[in-house]
Amino acid sequence: MQVLDAVRVFSFQSMRMSLESALKYLGNRLPDPSDSRIDLMAFPEKWIVDRIELDSKEFSRLIDEFGKISEKYSSVLIPGSLSILREDKLYNTAPVFDSGKLLGWQDKISLFRNEMTAYSSGNGVKVFNTSAGKLVVPVCYDIDFPYFLKSSVRNGAEYAINPSLIDSEYHDMWKVYITARSLENRIPVVSVNSLSAPFSGNSIVVQPYLYTYGFKIRTIEGGSNEVFTAELDISNLRKYIKMRSEEDPGLYSLSKDKTVDNTG
Repeated sequence: MQVLDAVRVFSFQSMRMSLESALKYLGNRLPDPSDSRIDLMAFPEKWIVDRIELDSKEFSRLIDEFGKISEKYSSVLIPGSLSILREDKLYNTAPVFDSGKLLGWQDKISLFRNEMTAYSSGNGVKVFNTSAGKLVVPVCYDIDFPYFLKSSVRNGAEYAINPSLIDSEYHDMWKVYITARSLENRIPVVSVNSLSAPFSGNSIVVQPYLYTYGFKIRTIEGGSNEVFTAELDISNLRKYIKMRSEEDPGLYSLSKDKTVDNTG
């Protein structure tokens, strides 16, 4: 598979809407594929509000439409996450398409508050090998926890796409998590939020870069734009991603040295 040095990402801060409205939106609001290079398109968490049964006509229509879009643009499509009912359980799960083909799904693992009463948790992290590089898809709250990306990077992930649904009251804290995950793993992170109230968009792309003997980050924010673009520099990071992963032993325990005062 082709190895890209840079990945051009189109992020859609779509309003939340029904499945029927989403199908119309996808037919009318996507850019002209001849206007510019599009390597990957990303959408927010649960921007389609319907709960969709795996064996339903609605599911087939939606998956067929996503596949056609991905094929039309010869690109990777991560159409946010969806509420999918399978085997009598509801999952918050993100599909990944590449040039018309459905590569697989990433279930949300860390459910947030009220989700725990309705949704089932995923139990595995997948790294997707795509035409736009090796990527991973932590769904919203999953990215708050370091282990998701650390395990992904050890299995070859080069960047993360994070479909999100973040209340505007917590945008500052959200961006702390996104920048930390990017910096600590030396990988770009794209986090896409919905413009609907109370979420209010303001998505963020974080790009780490080498500065003398250490690393800093650059950020691009979506503000209130329906669509915004960013180019992820992958080629200059690959060796540092590997180095960073190897520097982290990945296993810690409390010291049993009796000279350490842990009585508080």
